This record gives sequence, C-alpha cells and structure tokens, in this order.
Amino acid sequence: MSTMKTYKDSTITLRNRRFSGFDSGRELGALIKLVYPDDSKILWQQRVITDKVVSLVRARHRGMVNIFNLVQNRLEYMLPVWFLFEFNDVKRITAYSVDQQPNRSDIFSPPHHVGNLFLSIPMQDFDALIQQQVAFSIVIVDSSHINEQSTVLSCFSKHLSGVMIVENFSFADARFSADVYRRYNLSIIETADGYGECWSLW
Repeated sequence: MSTMKTYKDSTITLRNRRFSGFDSGRELGALIKLVYPDDSKILWQQRVITDKVVSLVRARHRGMVNIFNLVQNRLEYMLPVWFLFEFNDVKRITAYSVDQQPNRSDIFSPPHHVGNLFLSIPMQDFDALIQQQVAFSIVIVDSSHINEQSTVLSCFSKHLSGVMIVENFSFADARFSADVYRRYNLSIIETADGYGECWSLW
C-alpha cells in the first residue's frame, strides 16, 4: 500500500505521508517489482537510495559517472535495468559492485549486456580503484565500512567530486562519524530515511 493517512505510536506521528516507493504504478515501485517479483525484502531505505542514485546520474547529463556499490543492497540488479529504460547511452556509466551474485534465484534476469554493467570487484581492491578516479563518483557504503569511508573522504578532500551514501547511518556512532568527517573538512547529513550523504563538488 503506497498511501497512509495517519500513523501514530508512542514516539511518532505521521500525517499525509505517501510511500510512493511501494507503488507499482510509479517508476521506482514498478522497477523493483520487475526485478524482484516478491519485493517484500526490499526495504524502504534501499528504495530511496536507488531513487537517489538514478537522480544523481540524471543530473550529470552527458558527464561520465562512476558508481561503487559496497553493500549487499541488491542495487546491482535494479540499477542496470533502470539505466536500460532511462538512458540511451549507458557507456558513460561505469559501475562496480562487491555483491555480484549472478546465480541468485530471487531476481529477474536482465539481458546479458545489462546484467554486466556492474563489474565485480573484491572489497580489498576498492581503495586503489577509487584513488584512480577522476570522474564524478557515487559511492554506496555501510555505516560499518569505516576504512572505506576514510578512503573516500581522503579522495573527496583532494580532487574527487561525488557523493558518498552511507546506509544505516542512523545506527552509527554519531560522535565518531563527525570526528572522521571533520578531519577531512567535510560533513555528512543524516536523512530522515536513516542513511547519510556526504557531497564533494570541485
């Protein structure tokens, strides 16, 4: 159900909130339903992050874009299908994932050339790879990926433009996170959906 007039419990009240990410009559809900016929396992935060990444790629127009997905959030399946529908030229998008599992049985099988848009990389290769990048980079990490966050922040502080999205940021140690980001003269914004965003624009 995509709409809910009012929700109330002991700590929060929501009024006139529309959960369009669950609406199969809209872009995001339809994409997820296509890739995952049983979409009940796709959490709200994952849906919002998917929408955010596609919006960022759209905003780059003709520019090159790198995407690094370091978490097991199934974006490596949803995003390529969306890119096929949305963009005429997917060659400007280079996408990497550490969660490439082509034999999973719970997903829709996209055309071969679409499924291969995400390149599988070992986690230990990420540091060296991100430091070589010059194109706008979107990096998706989990709040537990402290070393990887530090590597991205180092690149952001020196030369790299992009956005780092931190899944489950609301569960992170806020004081520790603030100290890490401040060390690089950067900041992270905690969203209402529980993930964090750190931007770098050169």
